[in-house]
Amino acid sequence: MDNIFTLKEVAKHLKVEYRTVLREIHRGNLVAHHVGNILLISEENLSRYLNKSNIQPLRVSVAVVTRRQKVLLVKRRFKEGVLQWQFPAGTVQFKERTSTRAEIECLQETGIHCKAQRKLGYRVHPDTKVVISYWACDYIEGQLYNVDTVENSEVKWVGLIEPEGLFPSDYYKPVKSYLRELHEKSSTE
Repeated sequence: MDNIFTLKEVAKHLKVEYRTVLREIHRGNLVAHHVGNILLISEENLSRYLNKSNIQPLRVSVAVVTRRQKVLLVKRRFKEGVLQWQFPAGTVQFKERTSTRAEIECLQETGIHCKAQRKLGYRVHPDTKVVISYWACDYIEGQLYNVDTVENSEVKWVGLIEPEGLFPSDYYKPVKSYLRELHEKSSTE
């Protein structure tokens, strides 16, 4: 008989966050079965997943939205590792542009329409192990409110350098530099 694993057990084995396993299931890369309200993964399905050579890496796009010397943040309802405060972000769909996903996620999480202007960079996130694209976005319109109350407990505009105190020490340097430059520019005007 096959061994059966919970999502938390698989996450621990793969050295990734629980939500990363959920995303892989959602993408169709990892097969899981519902038993009541619980998702379980068989040893056979886990082996198939680990042996696949055509698995698409999980990609996330981040919207770094600025307006009037402020930047937009969302607070996760549940921490993912050390992450709690973050920029609006979401999983990029197959053949979707990362800039488009950043704009969509911002609207779906905060009610704010934005326009992705330039890519600030990308990296494999050290905590979640997903490929993340960061986009500098301009505010277009909208009133700020917590649209996605399932994932987020709070949304707010903060000062351009405030994320330095809210994010873990591995805060992505190109984004940090971008916000510092905007802050310094606004201080001299």
